[in-house]
Amino acid sequence: MNKNLFYIALIALAVVVFIARLIRRKTRPFYQALDKKYQDLLAGRFQDPKQARRFKNALAAYETRQYSSALKQLGKLLQSAQDPQDQALCHFIMGCCDDEQQQYAAAQRAYEEAARLDPGLLAAQSNLATLLDITGQPEKSADMLRFLVEKWPKDARVHMNYAAALTHLHRDTQAVQEFKTALELDGTMLDARISLSVLYARMGQTKQSQEWVQDAVFHGADEVRLRGMIESELKKRK
Repeated sequence: MNKNLFYIALIALAVVVFIARLIRRKTRPFYQALDKKYQDLLAGRFQDPKQARRFKNALAAYETRQYSSALKQLGKLLQSAQDPQDQALCHFIMGCCDDEQQQYAAAQRAYEEAARLDPGLLAAQSNLATLLDITGQPEKSADMLRFLVEKWPKDARVHMNYAAALTHLHRDTQAVQEFKTALELDGTMLDARISLSVLYARMGQTKQSQEWVQDAVFHGADEVRLRGMIESELKKRK
């Protein structure tokens, strides 16, 4: 009987090892993709292997929309992280988690803390500015993004976010230039093309709007949805 139990236990152990290896093989590409996506953000951060592993696990939870798990892991990591830049990254991802859940007040606090701890963390400042725009503070958002554009003039996403804030302030001519600058820096930005087609329609420049509609559709935009957006914008002008 004891011998049988031994063999059963041995088989169970083999099954566990097999499943563990299978999971590892399946998750390895996911973590490789995670490393690639966040390589700029992670460069030189979390020198402690245990902390680095916990942060990557938190990122994985965030990417798979397990926000509560991500926040819990980041909270624990903050208790041990000593480097202000490492702490800033924790607060930044915490802000992203809150942002995704539309917990905007918490997200704003997290982004502000991240920016305070690491003034060079562009992602935190950019997200904070965008959040201010979303929460009905376009003036503050535009002021902050103007500063970011001056500080990081080669970042297409900052120009894109600045343009979006300007449209909410109806500073359309300036917004057009910022959208175009974003496209000059990153020709793949479909959202900039869509925004230009809608913005030109709002400005009453039908020819330019149609040109950007064609350009946006050529690059993958849904034409029916885009023309619906333009129609909605034109109704606002009446």
